[in-house]
Amino acid sequence: MTFNMEEFLENLGKWSEEGPGVTRLPFTEASQGAWEYICQTMEELGLTVKTDAYGTILGHLEGERPESVVMGSHYDSVVQGGSYDGAVGIAVGLGVAAYFTKQGKKPPVSLDILAANDEEGVTFANGFLSSKCVCGLLNEDDFQNPNTGKTLKQCLEEGWYEGSGRGKDDIRLATGLSHGAWYIEPHIEQGGILWENETTIGIVSHIVGITRLYVTVPGISNHAGTTPMSSRQDALVISSRIISRIPELALKYKGAVATVGQIECSPNVINVIASRVSFTVDIRSASDEDRRRLAKDIRELSLLECGGKAEIAQGLDVAAVPMNPEMTARMEGICREKNISYQIMPSGAGHDAQIFAGFLDTAMLFVPSRDGISHSPEEYTRAGDIELAAEILVSYLEGISV
Repeated sequence: MTFNMEEFLENLGKWSEEGPGVTRLPFTEASQGAWEYICQTMEELGLTVKTDAYGTILGHLEGERPESVVMGSHYDSVVQGGSYDGAVGIAVGLGVAAYFTKQGKKPPVSLDILAANDEEGVTFANGFLSSKCVCGLLNEDDFQNPNTGKTLKQCLEEGWYEGSGRGKDDIRLATGLSHGAWYIEPHIEQGGILWENETTIGIVSHIVGITRLYVTVPGISNHAGTTPMSSRQDALVISSRIISRIPELALKYKGAVATVGQIECSPNVINVIASRVSFTVDIRSASDEDRRRLAKDIRELSLLECGGKAEIAQGLDVAAVPMNPEMTARMEGICREKNISYQIMPSGAGHDAQIFAGFLDTAMLFVPSRDGISHSPEEYTRAGDIELAAEILVSYLEGISV
């Protein structure tokens, strides 16, 4: 099989719910179809495929030594996202594997191509489902949809990702993947730095920490026409006061960002005062101390505006993670040798790499996203940049001494 990374991305992008861009949420028909396509592609490339009940896929290529480089990213998406976020990492990993299978030679060490599920955390009030499972950190009780109440355990009972006898393998680092020694995640840069600077490759120095808060503000539902303004307890007005001050709080901490990305209003009727508003706050910083302080500030503001009645739940909470300096230095050296323009940079987005970094030597490689656009149907990365990332990682593997 001749493997074409651009064609792989185009075909994978077809597995989506209806609507603009790519919507491929975990435990859906779109996700199931993508899962089957990735498994089939790995097998056609001559990889030994293992899968678990969470939708994790691992394609193994035996090397001269049993210890392996785990390489890849996630195949789930946000709602109306693009075809490149996460998927590029899988495509690059498969491209590296295809290089060795086409040459008919073993890589110096084994290669495990990872296609991870539910990295985004859209379906549940959490994220990094596959990577947490592989690293032995998974607590199924932590995964529940805050809006519908549906749990991960309920999804597992429905038997997704278990077709054709699949979905029953153990691919945890402590057991079935105990030969894993390094983790490399190629990914699009979800910002405009590389594109704006006309730089081909980003070598990640560290990944910022992330905290997600789920805030619910109570009010009293009443008639929009007969209730005096002075007598109202309008949950939407109270929420707007909180939300409008969050940027001001974030500016107190250098480099920190806070985003309200989801709002739900009840009863959401034009002539009824809101009785309940729920919104999310995504907080990120390279400083864990600043991130925690900012989260505390937002909690205190919410309680103050609600007279202590706000409900505040914490979902995702992960620390900032540095990448392995020896691995990043080697990638930097390869870029210099090949005269490929590169930049050392942090990642403002969360990635599976930050989970693996607690267990394996870990590095990330970025390729530019046009105009810095991601999580959007307009997301686009040039095929040539993706191919260069694969070329760099082939050289990286070939440089590992047997």
